Amino acid sequence: MWVPALLVPLVVLFLLLVLRRHAGVEENFVALLAFLALGILLGCEVIFLKDFLQGGEYHRMNTIFKFYTQAWVLLGVVAGTSLPRLWVRFSGVRRRWLAYAWKVCLALLFASSAVFLFLGTGQRVDDRFPGPRPPLGTLDGSAFMTVGSYTWPDESNRLQLVYDYQAIQWFEENVTGTPVVAEAPLPYYREFGLKVASYTGLPTLLGAHQNEQRYDWQVGPRSDDANALYRTTDLEEARDLITRLHLSYIYVGQLERTAYPEEGLDKFERLRQSGELTVAYENSGARVYEVVDR
Repeated sequence: MWVPALLVPLVVLFLLLVLRRHAGVEENFVALLAFLALGILLGCEVIFLKDFLQGGEYHRMNTIFKFYTQAWVLLGVVAGTSLPRLWVRFSGVRRRWLAYAWKVCLALLFASSAVFLFLGTGQRVDDRFPGPRPPLGTLDGSAFMTVGSYTWPDESNRLQLVYDYQAIQWFEENVTGTPVVAEAPLPYYREFGLKVASYTGLPTLLGAHQNEQRYDWQVGPRSDDANALYRTTDLEEARDLITRLHLSYIYVGQLERTAYPEEGLDKFERLRQSGELTVAYENSGARVYEVVDR
């Protein structure tokens, strides 16, 4: 309850500042932004939206995640406009010790807010890249994949991203137009699914997190087809899916081998042996099948 105990007096204070009659328009507007931001924070302590996390210890996560973003933006605007005025006002006070004390407190608060930048960044990099570090001085958003790895679905299974990186480079250099690429329709946050579509812009079977963001009747059949493509052992069903989904390429990487049964993936080799698929690209951890145009 210490969070509401801290927020309630601040909300009341800024409400009174908003209602002042003799303040300027700019001051009232800044007070309004602060009142709204603090009101959002207080509201999240009282109300949360029920979603698929309901019943678990993270039941408030999405409410806080979404609404705190708005509060941070509003408070950032308030701080940006208020600090210069406060600096000037305290610089002009007669009691110099009060001005120095306020500036020291401000400096300490600013320094404490920057702690994560220097300490947290290193900790996150150590967590994500326990071995070699990604290259520095590049604007290539995929460069981390040259040395990065992650574990999924548990710590015993580590996926090396360099193989996906090499396959993505092949797509970038050799594939033109907008052919449809099938890959595991898995979420992006932890599984790191849909890497090929994300980094090449090529169309795939289903976008990330569509089952969360749209009704099941809109995306459910498409999701079922995407999973059936990798799970089925029936060659006729696989042929029908390849034709109906207008596939040009089928991607089988470490993630696909982790998520789907081996017998389901073996059918792609059988289709290759029958001449219906060819191996367009392959490395130690990824294989790209191309659908033969008949």
